[in-house]
Amino acid sequence: MTRTIHYLRYNVRLEGGWLKDNLDVDLSADRLRKLKRMDRPASMPVLADLGARAAARQIEDHHFPAGFDPGD
Repeated sequence: MTRTIHYLRYNVRLEGGWLKDNLDVDLSADRLRKLKRMDRPASMPVLADLGARAAARQIEDHHFPAGFDPGD
């Protein structure tokens, strides 16, 4: 059986306007500046929440190839 790798990138822009327009999230400029520093473990819960919100809006069933099963 031949397997094919599929890749699709999803992005979250850490910009106030993008977050408000796409995820209905309003963050201050100071908060956004801190979130952009990826060396801050304290930011992980907020970044994970933004990722989950983006995934809920961006990922669609048709993005996966026919027969996709992560259990294979």
